[in-house]
Amino acid sequence: MKGGSAEDHRGHFLGHVHWLGLSFAEARPEGRSLEEIAASLNHHRDADIIDIQAFIPDQVLPPLYAAADGVLVNSIYEPFGLVGLEAMAAGGIAYVGPTGEDYALSAQNAVVLDTDHGDEIAVMALELQRDPEWASRPRGNARDTAALFT
Repeated sequence: MKGGSAEDHRGHFLGHVHWLGLSFAEARPEGRSLEEIAASLNHHRDADIIDIQAFIPDQVLPPLYAAADGVLVNSIYEPFGLVGLEAMAAGGIAYVGPTGEDYALSAQNAVVLDTDHGDEIAVMALELQRDPEWASRPRGNARDTAALFT
């Protein structure tokens, strides 16, 4: 192992994706504009999971956060909670760990995970998908919460 790099986990992740019967695609945008990244994502729109193989500029992140079903903010690698707040400010649903993100209130402005098991993420994502009214509440509350930290 190379100390937890993405490469160490990619094979395991892709094996699990395949085992679950999910489709996977790699998007390789021609450039760094929102339009170019969106076109690349649109090309793979039927995939369950899209891995963007490119640097994403800061100005492109908010629309992606807002459009995503959720933004996984792993507090092991991002201990200050800034990405969670950025996702929340954009109206996205941040999935945060149980430590360090004191601003996150589960099912009110974010999804606070109690474990590091992917099943917990899947269950919460399915619940939010099944109940769009409930899913809209964290998005609105998230923006209000993030505004308190600007």
